[in-house]
Amino acid sequence: MSSPAEALICEAIEGNPDFYGLGIRIGVYLQWTTAWVSLLVDPLSAQSVYDVNSVFVFAILVATMIATFANNPTIEPVETYIMLQFSLGFFLTTLSTFGLRLHLLRPSSVAQFLHHLNALGRAVRGSLQNSSGPSIMWRLSSKLPLNYVSPLKPYHLSWSGVFWRTTTICMLTTVNIWLWFASQPNYRLANQTCDPPFVFFFSRQQLSGAIVGFFKTVSIMIAIIVAPPFFVLCQLALRILNHTIMALYRDYLHSMVPEAPQRLRQPLDRINSTFASFSRRLDPTTLSQFRGYIDILDFLSRPSNETYRFSDLLKFVVYLGRGKEGERRIVSAQAENSETPTYARNDRLARRICLFWNISVVLSIIWFILSIELTLSWNNIKGVNSIDSAGQLIPFVIGAVSTLQVIKKVILLGLSRKYNDWAEVTVDTSIDLAGNQTFKIRHTKSTLENEDKGGLPTRIPSTGS
Repeated sequence: MSSPAEALICEAIEGNPDFYGLGIRIGVYLQWTTAWVSLLVDPLSAQSVYDVNSVFVFAILVATMIATFANNPTIEPVETYIMLQFSLGFFLTTLSTFGLRLHLLRPSSVAQFLHHLNALGRAVRGSLQNSSGPSIMWRLSSKLPLNYVSPLKPYHLSWSGVFWRTTTICMLTTVNIWLWFASQPNYRLANQTCDPPFVFFFSRQQLSGAIVGFFKTVSIMIAIIVAPPFFVLCQLALRILNHTIMALYRDYLHSMVPEAPQRLRQPLDRINSTFASFSRRLDPTTLSQFRGYIDILDFLSRPSNETYRFSDLLKFVVYLGRGKEGERRIVSAQAENSETPTYARNDRLARRICLFWNISVVLSIIWFILSIELTLSWNNIKGVNSIDSAGQLIPFVIGAVSTLQVIKKVILLGLSRKYNDWAEVTVDTSIDLAGNQTFKIRHTKSTLENEDKGGLPTRIPSTGS
């Protein structure tokens, strides 16, 4: 008969190398680092970097949910915790939903970000004047101009990407809440009665007592932060879908029945006159319901040249998916107007914020690497410290190639700044029948002046037989 003390000892966990093997871990760590460097040296690459990393996080979450929510889970809660560390590592280091953190990477962007925050603060204070209690949120949602919020999003990030990343982080929040509130009390599988596992949180912590309460509180706080933007974006998406369906139906109706606007306009005028006479007797709820139906009839009765068309909504969808180049011109114009001295006055503060943020990103990357590696070690998870399967090799190669691409980008950026006339250089090459090659470097601005000189010719002898 075994003693109670022996029942508390868990056997070594046979890890799943296709989930968090060495190749996958190295690939993820390289993705964190290269994404940060890429955003730092080339902020305009944010859209592609965010797209790749958000798809990577989505794949991790889908695999985690399938393995965790199955009738017979194939991974233990501590393994789910490790997978969530991968996902959280992306969002807390380099992946942003709205793109606000992209402003904090460079001093010039920080200065503009502070300016937009001041403008937004003034707009909020103006919206909250003479308001109190429950009316505050109503005033913010109905009176706060959208043009005060939109500049906070970098112009080269699309709104569809914002919605996608917000949906992904909501999935992450759901799995995180499930882990802390729906798992077994000892955070083991249902048939295991041994002690809870260990995780890293400044030191070695066992998942019991106060530390679990802290993680539960943090999971709720994350949900409170990410849920409102998600519901607002969902509401806007549903409204766009509703307008799209209505415009498509109106265009189809007018094409099939050309006299439809006139047929609908006459009874609509009678309904409006009757409705106006009874409006004072109706309660506000009934009044708004009838007004909604009348607005739909009014929309259907209007010709296409008097309101928006289905093609206009398609153009708007393209804008949401690709961003708007006009926003770039607006940002450039604002940088050249009289508000530029405001940025200059905040230059020292902007540099301090930028330095602090980049140091925080580096420390966050180190934190998550330590958290994952120490959790694997302390819980005696075996079979995940070698690269011996294609499932590990693919993300490892992706991470390695991404690192080489970022190194190339940094080198080219440094050379382009040192030789700022690089765009004026062209190359002419030719080869004759004997295999002799001519290599000429030309400067486009001085081509006419150097035409007689023939550029900088270099004769490359033939290497053939």
